[in-house]
Amino acid sequence: MEITCPQCGFSKDIPEDKIPANAQIATCPKCKHKFKFRDIEQSTKEETREDIGAENTESEDIWASLEKLNSENEKYSLAESSDDDQQDQSTRATHSIPWEELEQKGFFAGFFDTIKMVCLSPKEFFKSMTTRGGYTRPLIFYLLISEFYTAFRMIWSLAGVGVMEHGQQMDILNLGLHGMASLLWLLFYPILLTILLFIATGINHLCLMLVKDGSRGFKGTFKVLCYSSAPMIMSLFPILGPIIGILWSSVCNFLGYKYVHKTSGIKVAIAMLIPVLIISLLSMPVALRMKGM
Repeated sequence: MEITCPQCGFSKDIPEDKIPANAQIATCPKCKHKFKFRDIEQSTKEETREDIGAENTESEDIWASLEKLNSENEKYSLAESSDDDQQDQSTRATHSIPWEELEQKGFFAGFFDTIKMVCLSPKEFFKSMTTRGGYTRPLIFYLLISEFYTAFRMIWSLAGVGVMEHGQQMDILNLGLHGMASLLWLLFYPILLTILLFIATGINHLCLMLVKDGSRGFKGTFKVLCYSSAPMIMSLFPILGPIIGILWSSVCNFLGYKYVHKTSGIKVAIAMLIPVLIISLLSMPVALRMKGM
């Protein structure tokens, strides 16, 4: 059973056989918030009261039982049940997403710390990422990275340093217009990017579902796509920078799906290849027709 704290979003999978039959309340080990994590049928509650010979109220019996278990053996607690769980909890507690804590981190620190975490420690970043919160902050992060990428591609192109790849003029991250058209494009670019991002999320999540995955839902896939764009900051460097950024972003995307949706690398690879294969098959008749001309 996956138990999630409604206060801070901390979550942990607890084996069903480790949870006492009378347990309803859990104490979050991260923020110490006590909350009800499930409802117990009335018949089960009556049997539990008879078994423990309780004379107090129903809620008091449950609290006493839970607190006793927490203090003696911690069998069902959200805290560690083994050394591996201790390490996992520590990772979740210390690797929160700075961009989603701007009130404490500040805008620039939160932005660049998140980029650094994704680029240097993608496995730990996505392992500790939760699906709590809304879509707004991940989306803004993605738009900032994309605008940054596009702006520097145009700068290097105008400077004659970067060369636009043939056939990629209509790529959503490689459009390089000049003069006033460039400024207008940067203004409308976020709207187009947002639309394309949600379409891409839907396609990728559908592919994950086809291989029997996507356990963290649409939002999990959405957040992976948003934050795995962080390496595109490499467009700061001409020529090889964008190429390295694209490749490293793909690696982060792969790791994000694997650890956020808690699935195997093979399934993720298949899910990521499905759109590529479909596009290749659809474009093949067009390519053959152009070759014949």
